[in-house]
Amino acid sequence: MIYIVILSITTLFFLFALILTPYIKKLLGIKICALCAACSLSWITLLILRSFKILDVDNILVGVLMGGSVVGIEETVEDYFESNRIKKFWFFRLLIVIVGYYTAYSVAIENFPMILIGSIATLIIVISIYMFIFKNKQKVKEGKQKADEEQENFSNEEEEAIKKLEKSLEDCC
Repeated sequence: MIYIVILSITTLFFLFALILTPYIKKLLGIKICALCAACSLSWITLLILRSFKILDVDNILVGVLMGGSVVGIEETVEDYFESNRIKKFWFFRLLIVIVGYYTAYSVAIENFPMILIGSIATLIIVISIYMFIFKNKQKVKEGKQKADEEQENFSNEEEEAIKKLEKSLEDCC
């Protein structure tokens, strides 16, 4: 089965990269990662085939593919935060990975109560990230003056210690 999935991902990658992604970007203005789309479509297809009992699907393979999607989602959200100069993302990074793996595992082993818990936690994280982004955009609109004033109140030693800790959390990977 792994060879079919590898062939599927490769074929879908070229289909998305050469045909679908440019078309979708032109039509909707959305850039889609061809590799992410290929991998996601592969595990979604496997889940559909398993659900309709068309194919006996290896749960480990589905879990591995879904885990890759979790990391891809985390990287995409992180890129958004960085491109909008939003700091202190480490907590959301950790939450996305933990809840994403939990949900992926739940789906892979077909444990529906766990899937429900993972889905609710995912919804809470999405809402929290949206609120965090909105809060940070409001802060940017109001100006950085208040943040700069607060920053000046810290002593250089405290400021260094905080920056070192934040950098360690942000650059953990």
